[in-house]
Amino acid sequence: MYKSAFSELPIPALLLNKYGTLLDANRAACDLTGFSLKELKKAKPGKIISMDVVEIVKENPKRDPKSGQCSVFTKAGEELTFQYSARVYADGPSGEGIILTLTSRVEAQEKFQNGATLYPAILNASVDIIFTLDTSLRHTSVFGKWLKYSGLGPDFFLGKNSIEIMGEEAGKPHQQAGFEALQGHSVTYEWEADIGDGKRHFQTTLSPIFGDKGSVVGITGIGRDITPQKMVEQARKEKEEYFRSVFLNSPAIMYLVDPETLAFVDVNDAALKYYGYDKASFLGLKLHDINTQTNKKLRTSVNKTISTGKRHLELVHNLSDGSVREVEVLSGTITIDGKTLLHSIVFDVSEKKQAESEAAFSRQMLEDYKYALDQSANIIITDKKGIILDVNENTCRLSGYSRKELIGLHTRVNKSGHHPVAFYNELWATIQSGNVWHGEIKNKAKDGSYYWVDTTIVPFIGS
Repeated sequence: MYKSAFSELPIPALLLNKYGTLLDANRAACDLTGFSLKELKKAKPGKIISMDVVEIVKENPKRDPKSGQCSVFTKAGEELTFQYSARVYADGPSGEGIILTLTSRVEAQEKFQNGATLYPAILNASVDIIFTLDTSLRHTSVFGKWLKYSGLGPDFFLGKNSIEIMGEEAGKPHQQAGFEALQGHSVTYEWEADIGDGKRHFQTTLSPIFGDKGSVVGITGIGRDITPQKMVEQARKEKEEYFRSVFLNSPAIMYLVDPETLAFVDVNDAALKYYGYDKASFLGLKLHDINTQTNKKLRTSVNKTISTGKRHLELVHNLSDGSVREVEVLSGTITIDGKTLLHSIVFDVSEKKQAESEAAFSRQMLEDYKYALDQSANIIITDKKGIILDVNENTCRLSGYSRKELIGLHTRVNKSGHHPVAFYNELWATIQSGNVWHGEIKNKAKDGSYYWVDTTIVPFIGS
């Protein structure tokens, strides 16, 4: 009889004697354990099936069917837990035996039980405030590390609503949010509380819990301490407010540009006065409306400023009256309300450029004049004592001395002895009085030869 039972069962089935020795097993049992039938029969009692099954059946004088849980040990060394059903048979191969069928694994049930234990631990490990409310908005569970930090236990909250916990004024926003969640809506709101070392900022999200019939049967809530984010946000706002105060009140020409659209985002009064627009009109312009660069060059310039963070440019800008001005622009990036903008400070350098141009022209004129003199005149520059400071090529050619030889010597090096002392006294008296002396002088060259020069001596008068 037991053979037919074995062959017909699709689930693992084993036949044991009253001592726990395994007498027979079906194919499903062999597949489950990984042992062959021969190996199963040689196994010692308790090696394949835990012995408590045998004891339970042996202690059943009426030989009624029994069920429960037992351990099954596989060839791979695993210990599996199964629900079993056991029945005593009297016609086994060795007389009375136990037919044991393994009906189902209880792994899922064990995991569920472990999960039920781990679930509160996981919630209590969270830095967030996690809680549930019933439909009267009273707390039915509370979790989170914040309980430890705040020094409050779950009993402080359980069975109470927010007004009973926090007072009428502080608890009212929580109650209002709770009522909205009871209508089937998720609600997120922020609130403040004095906890521990000062005021803390929180953000709470309430979500409805729906029952089988679709009605709201409770609320789950998650509260998060957002004080660090609020502090960062406040610092950012203060920085932006300070920038705007400096930006708007500065006498320097400033504007803000959206780097994507090149549209002006803001402009100060100094810029409006300089470019000749009212604020509404200026904010309707784009950067290329005042910049004479081609659109391609302008876009390249903006992209480089974004990538490097700062640039110094020399440009030409258009004013509202059609005139153009040369400008130097200092551009950098700044983040306002989470958006990166170009901040530019403009300096009008038209007059500076004009002065530089005029100075360059004057320098060129002097160079040209000096060149003309060098080609036609004998030039000697001395100090007030007559010590030679510089000479031109004509002087070197006429005197026979090199420039290096002449510099540092007195002009008497060229004295020929032809002119009386009174001649030189009159010459020095004239130039020391600030007047120009003009006359002819006979000089002596390095080789002893003499030459005459038509001479003009111009004194340089210091301050």
